[in-house]
Amino acid sequence: MSTPPSQSAAQPPTEDQSVPSVTDETVSMPAGAPPSLSQSVAVPASEVVAVTGFAAPVVPGEAGSLGPYRVVKELGKGGMGAVYAAIDTRLERRIALKVMLPQYAADAGSKARFLREARAAARIKHDNVVTVYEADERDGVPYIAMEYLEGYPLDEFLKKKGPPSIPQIRLVAQ
Repeated sequence: MSTPPSQSAAQPPTEDQSVPSVTDETVSMPAGAPPSLSQSVAVPASEVVAVTGFAAPVVPGEAGSLGPYRVVKELGKGGMGAVYAAIDTRLERRIALKVMLPQYAADAGSKARFLREARAAARIKHDNVVTVYEADERDGVPYIAMEYLEGYPLDEFLKKKGPPSIPQIRLVAQ
């Protein structure tokens, strides 16, 4: 998941912040929540559950659940997987949950490659790389739980800001 260098890590909720709640098919986030998590869910939860292999949502209007994770909404989709905004109910923090799409999860080679990606990312400690919290498989769905970063995708950043300058490129390369 690529992110602009200007993004910072989302902070876990403090005592005065609540864990996100959902009502009437829309997601409500506490004050100070990242803007990308405070938008309504556009896809009916039943459709997301059928496509992803998630269990039914714990909170109405969310996309589903996977083990201890409440899956709030899809953030993006790639060739083999999708990334969701989620809540780790054990630690009450926002995370990004990357899951492998079911048609690829059925292939042992693809699944091994996905988990190798998680192990490789977990070994990297750098300001410009997300922290991997966990990689596992639940109910046949391989996933990577990682740090949630506020901001917007790199392609949107480039559309808004244009190509990076040489000093910005050097900063990212460090």
